[in-house]
Amino acid sequence: MEYNKKVTEHFLHPHNLGRLPKYNYTAEAANPTCGDAVKFYFDVDSKSERIEKVGIEVLGCGAAIASCSVASEMLTGKTLTEAKKISNQAIVDELGGLPSEKINCSLLVEQAVGRVKINK
Repeated sequence: MEYNKKVTEHFLHPHNLGRLPKYNYTAEAANPTCGDAVKFYFDVDSKSERIEKVGIEVLGCGAAIASCSVASEMLTGKTLTEAKKISNQAIVDELGGLPSEKINCSLLVEQAVGRVKINK
């Protein structure tokens, strides 16, 4: 299976990898069928309600890692309400496409972000 240049770049050099030292929201999801899992850490400004920083922990294939990496960039600067509206298709489009058998990797991101919860 071949990935395009952007997917490969995000897989080999994922952006925003790791837990943030300071975060107030998290979001996570897992796919029990393939074993992919992701956890997002969000530092959300209390006044603007915008995501200032995103950290990711991801376990999965190249497409899962690339999807989470590009999503972390797409989420930065958005409100949580705006973030929840980012679809898996928007992630696929931002990556320049994914093989059809790897679309589930972008769905993992959509599922996680749809479950954002405050970290107490």
